Amino acid sequence: PVFDNLDVDESYNLFNNEFLDQYYACFPIKHVRKKRKFVDKPWITTGILKSIKKKHYLFKQSLIVKDADAVSKYKKYKNKLTKVIKLSQHSYYLERFENCKSNIQHTWREIKNFIYDGRNFSSINKININGNLTETPANITKAFNEYFVNIGPNLAKNIKHVNGNTTMLIDRIQDSLFLQPIDEIELCNTVKLLPRNKAPGHDEVSASVVKSVIMNIAKPLTHIFNLSFCIGKFPSKLKLAKVVPIFKSDDRLLVSNYRPISVLPVFSKILEKLMYNRMIGFIEKHNILSSSQFGFREHHSTSMALVKLLDKITHELDNKCYSIGIFLDL
Repeated sequence: PVFDNLDVDESYNLFNNEFLDQYYACFPIKHVRKKRKFVDKPWITTGILKSIKKKHYLFKQSLIVKDADAVSKYKKYKNKLTKVIKLSQHSYYLERFENCKSNIQHTWREIKNFIYDGRNFSSINKININGNLTETPANITKAFNEYFVNIGPNLAKNIKHVNGNTTMLIDRIQDSLFLQPIDEIELCNTVKLLPRNKAPGHDEVSASVVKSVIMNIAKPLTHIFNLSFCIGKFPSKLKLAKVVPIFKSDDRLLVSNYRPISVLPVFSKILEKLMYNRMIGFIEKHNILSSSQFGFREHHSTSMALVKLLDKITHELDNKCYSIGIFLDL
């Protein structure tokens, strides 16, 4: 049915329904209780656990005997154990940061884990809506949704219309962008490059699972994605995002103090990457982007932008001129 359908929405829906049936059959949701003792303190080793038990024993003995020597023995052991635990914690984080020093994303993740010390601020139990506190999940969800979807339109209302040419393109490109059809080999290679830890979307489908089974689902996906290119339509279900409110600062009860993180399904990211490869190839071939565009380009980075800025300022200083910088944070 997937191959017989020429409507990209219907074709993807048929594929998605079949895929999810198999996915949830293989990965049913199970509720498991687990012990949380020292789960947030991985530097607590088996040896330290034994020492903690001995410390508790010495403490009980000091209470029973009520002797100065027993109390002194307990205190000395406790102080020594505290130093050992701190040293173990220090060694643990030192090793963690050493292992991720070449990856800034993992480094920041470790910093956040260290700062928050296992505390979870993700759950939002109540919110202020027009001066009234509500704890109903449906009302909280609706309040966040209304605020997030109206951020763009509300900002657009306050932007004055500007007449004239605002593009940075020097010349118009006469050539057309041809969307070359996808084959199964390109699809599989694209999926292999996806990070395994990419967050799942609203369907909860894991990127690691898709990477593992891509050879088995490449044929229907190739048909769907080529159909999308052919008729110029992105499957509607792939536009559905799981939106997570992330707290910024100030009052936690105000929706305006949260920013939205939108997580799309894994299949959406695959189609997006395939389209990106075609677009960026056309853009680079015709040299469309400005030489001052450093972000989101291969072999370009913010470091290069900084070097160019520094070079410009140094050049002006050598010529005994002043440099004035205007920085816009949009």
